[in-house]
Amino acid sequence: MIRALAVWRERMTMSMKQTRTVLCIAFVTILASSSTTWDGPTMARPEPAAAAATRSGSTGPCPWPTQRPPCHFMIGHLSGKILARPVAWSATRLTNTVLPVQICQDHEMTDLLHEACSQLDVAPARALVQGGQKQVHVVTHLDGNESVLKLIDLGLAADPAALERARREVDLLKSIDHPNVVAVSSDLQLLGDPPVAVFWLEEFLDGTDLRYGGSGWPWEHLLALGGDVAAGLGALHKKKVIHRDLSPGNVQRLASGKFVVTDPGFAKHTLRSGLTVGGQPGTRGFMTPEHLQAYSGSPTAASDVFGCCALVYLAATGHPPVPYKGDDFEYLRRLRTAEHIPLRDARPDVPDGLVAVVERGLHPQPARRYRNGDALQRAFEEA
Repeated sequence: MIRALAVWRERMTMSMKQTRTVLCIAFVTILASSSTTWDGPTMARPEPAAAAATRSGSTGPCPWPTQRPPCHFMIGHLSGKILARPVAWSATRLTNTVLPVQICQDHEMTDLLHEACSQLDVAPARALVQGGQKQVHVVTHLDGNESVLKLIDLGLAADPAALERARREVDLLKSIDHPNVVAVSSDLQLLGDPPVAVFWLEEFLDGTDLRYGGSGWPWEHLLALGGDVAAGLGALHKKKVIHRDLSPGNVQRLASGKFVVTDPGFAKHTLRSGLTVGGQPGTRGFMTPEHLQAYSGSPTAASDVFGCCALVYLAATGHPPVPYKGDDFEYLRRLRTAEHIPLRDARPDVPDGLVAVVERGLHPQPARRYRNGDALQRAFEEA
């Protein structure tokens, strides 16, 4: 126990988030070093907030009973303060017990979510993306309208530039007013000083993203997909911004049939210094040949053209033109030359004009593709 406490004390100079993780680990070490068998009662169901408040004599909610042996608590976090959270321990040796640190993190993100909703005067409705450093929730305004709340826990973020990246994403989306690009409805907000999380509101988009769009689309729908995404990219390119991660999860198909480009979190402003650590970002299966030039080259608008045509190919065939099959070396080899089954062979029913646009957009050499989103959109319109 003394050794564990010494380790904990040395780590107190680390950041707030790192310190909380160390506390959890130190707590496990203390418990695991004990040879005692605990026979205490398991955790009871949480009391209703009103009953807990009455019993404790406070006006705020008290979600757990306050009278518990020390072995029934784990370290948590709320607004920068250390608190205790009950854990149900059975009559087993603590040397065989593993503390689920993920529970700490999930509880912590829930606290951050409620704090963010309180600042924006909205109420959480349902989760769209939950777990990890970034959470996305549908929230409800007082007037009944819905928005999307994006929340990033800076302490869990692997990218040290997460705060600046979020700031650029919000600034970019606020500067664009285009039907094929998701709109931001709030400024970037910070939680804590120094900030432990950032959040903002975006418009709520119905429908689903392309991960759930199926395959074998009619060629008319393929044209609509390519034209709408290219139009959204054109709006980004006019701001001298490259999306760089045009994957199925970043394009929403609305119930109206319109397509909207979302989540430019890895967008790169061609006139500003880059933020990506370790090269260009991307999603396996939807990278471009330029990803292999992460240190010697830079992304261009033609990179987004490749990504757009890869999404059209996906909707037509059910798989990306250069699919990832589990072997990194083999995937990068095929990606270097954009090796793929021609769309004409995969979908003989697709009109020649559309096939020609997609194949040109998938050329391994950026200079041989369409120059930017606007040029690609015109090509889809003429196909």
